[in-house]
Amino acid sequence: MTRALAKEVRVIKDRVVKITSEEIVTEKGRYRYTELISTIPAPVFWELYGEEKQLKYFPETFVLSKTNPVPESSIYWDIVYFIDKNIPYTRVSKYSNELYLYEFTGEISKKEIVKLLPKLEVISIYTDPYGVVITDLNNVPPPNVRFVGRFATWNHTYKIQDAIKDALARYDFISVWNKQKDFNANFFDFNVKDIELQQKLTKDFVLHVEDEAHELLREINWKMDQYKTKEVDRDHLLEEWIDIFKYWLGIGNVWGFTLEDFLNEFWRKSKIVDERFKEFIKEKNKKRIQNK
Repeated sequence: MTRALAKEVRVIKDRVVKITSEEIVTEKGRYRYTELISTIPAPVFWELYGEEKQLKYFPETFVLSKTNPVPESSIYWDIVYFIDKNIPYTRVSKYSNELYLYEFTGEISKKEIVKLLPKLEVISIYTDPYGVVITDLNNVPPPNVRFVGRFATWNHTYKIQDAIKDALARYDFISVWNKQKDFNANFFDFNVKDIELQQKLTKDFVLHVEDEAHELLREINWKMDQYKTKEVDRDHLLEEWIDIFKYWLGIGNVWGFTLEDFLNEFWRKSKIVDERFKEFIKEKNKKRIQNK
């Protein structure tokens, strides 16, 4: 994969020393970016980004060995995942034709590994203290940054195909945006600036959003003094949520808002909300100190 990508992009082999909201700083240069996909462990990213984050994580121990974990298999493989609780390692990768990289959850010494797996020929051992982040609390990436991979996020079951899907997520959202716009084109012409029609359509879309929102409410047990309870169906919830989203997108279509308008305004408004919340917390703490 790396060789294929190298034909289309510039590969820089250098040590990153700092990451800002606009550029990557290495030992030999500075590189500006508009979008950054980070696959490095979350604690390392936040350290380079200059922000302290209280993250929950557990270490991972990597063992290089000559022992083939599936010697009798006739199927070609590069990575094998082990979900049997009786097997102490979680996955094994082919390091070379004769070497295999075993991954163990937690910090395990060579002595412990030999005791667990006496037949495993250990060549070298390394423990990554930041191994896997186990929750995304406080691990939300900054604007224009995406975390891809199981070391960047909490999901230890993350696989290569999942990383590829996430890397393409922005293009998926563009296709969602365009699909809904294409459907709404059946009902009005985006190029016609008719303020009366735009206001009428806005009213219609808002009413549809409200109606679908109540449809979603009917899928959960929300009424006070409700004696009969229903089992919540996640599939129905998802369907009603998407219905709300599709009508909501229509409001933007009516007024000719673009995806760029949406993203820019989202981040502008988010910054304002963040500042308001910080002020709220500051005032709350000040009053608490005064009341002591």
